[in-house]
Amino acid sequence: MVHRPIGSQGLRQRPYTLTLTRDKYLQGRRDVVYIQERIKDTVDVSEIMKFIGSDSDKSKLSSQSGEKFDYIPTKYIRVPVDSATVVGNGTVAPENAHQLRGDIIISLNRRHLTKSDVMVLDLLAANNWERPVYFVSLGHSGTLGLEPYMQLEGLAYRLVPIKGGGSNYLTYGRIDTKIFYDNLMNKFLWRGINDPEVHLDHFHERTLSVIRFRHNYVRLAEALMAENKKDSAIAVLDRCVQLAPHSRLPYGYFVPGIVETYAKLGEKDKALAIINDHVATLSDELTYYTGLDRKYANYVDQESRLNLQLMQNYMQVLEQLNEAEKLEEMRNAFNGFYMSYNSKMQGQ
Repeated sequence: MVHRPIGSQGLRQRPYTLTLTRDKYLQGRRDVVYIQERIKDTVDVSEIMKFIGSDSDKSKLSSQSGEKFDYIPTKYIRVPVDSATVVGNGTVAPENAHQLRGDIIISLNRRHLTKSDVMVLDLLAANNWERPVYFVSLGHSGTLGLEPYMQLEGLAYRLVPIKGGGSNYLTYGRIDTKIFYDNLMNKFLWRGINDPEVHLDHFHERTLSVIRFRHNYVRLAEALMAENKKDSAIAVLDRCVQLAPHSRLPYGYFVPGIVETYAKLGEKDKALAIINDHVATLSDELTYYTGLDRKYANYVDQESRLNLQLMQNYMQVLEQLNEAEKLEEMRNAFNGFYMSYNSKMQGQ
């Protein structure tokens, strides 16, 4: 199960350069850089790196005992954006150039930077948008609050000087549908996922969940739908289901997103087929969970609540699809499971 490697040409690329030389960041040097706001205005990231890299006493804080500490004198760091550069090298597509809004401002709402934080700032200063910069994950301190400027392209987020939306790990990253579509539909090779001769163990299932395999296809389909590219959106969802059917990769948390998007696209039969398959499994599992002795209820509480939540999600879709009979049947099943679950938990 792999995606297409970057290739030997990519492996021969020169390494990224940094402004700090090795002696500046060896262990024990600049492990922590404190933030003491003495300048209210923004400061260019290159100037910040010069300040951090300086060994002058003027760039240090002094304790009463005379000990010196590295620091920066502002909470606001500016990453310059040259529109001609970012459009010319493909960081921003020409058709998206109108979305450029000038420099990126990093607001450091913290007391200090770690060495890894400093390395990110140094990379931004030295690279100056010449080469792509990617982050594998978002929503942690190491991104320096750059989430609004990320672009989801598959398994990683590219830093771009266009402010997008998203407020959590499921919605971070603007989407360029051309790039995302090409990666998911053409470049990424998921060998073995839908091959019955290949065993998918818990490690593989867990990995696919962590990288939000199914959710990425849903996000692309939603973006295509917003651009009125219905056929492409349907093709993306079809590809996802074909790659990872329930029989190979058990349906889970992100599957209702596929169903909801199918429904919005008018693919009612496909939506109902997934609902039927998934609800059958959810019902079997809930029958088992609610049938356990009370002393075991806490051990399956998370699984029970998730299954009940997924059933609620599907009931909402059935209501939107005007499937009154199926909705009533599922509501009755849900109510029965919920009463059994609630009874077991209250009996603890």
